[in-house]
Amino acid sequence: MVSGTTVSSGGEEYVASGGTAIGAKLKGGYDVVFGSAVSATVSSGTQYVFSLATATTVSSGGLQVVESGASATGATVSSGGQDYIVSGGVASGAKVLSGGIETVFGTASGTTL
Repeated sequence: MVSGTTVSSGGEEYVASGGTAIGAKLKGGYDVVFGSAVSATVSSGTQYVFSLATATTVSSGGLQVVESGASATGATVSSGGQDYIVSGGVASGAKVLSGGIETVFGTASGTTL
């Protein structure tokens, strides 16, 4: 388990299967999640979710990609941020604020607009 990581432009964080990252801050760069990510903040970077992300905040310039077979719960997408759900991916309980975008090719439930 790792907590409070900041990933700047050009940086990368990989969360291995069985691992947990809590409170990561992406300010550019990439967060690739094969384990669990909790309460990440994504701005000017991309979080790729291959397993589970919970309570991610996606702000201006940020992108969360929920891959096939993965799930994201309780994301908040603010103005200029984007939540992208690939076919086979699942998003639940997302809150999309004014100016935020949720693009769904998989499954989304409980989204608040």
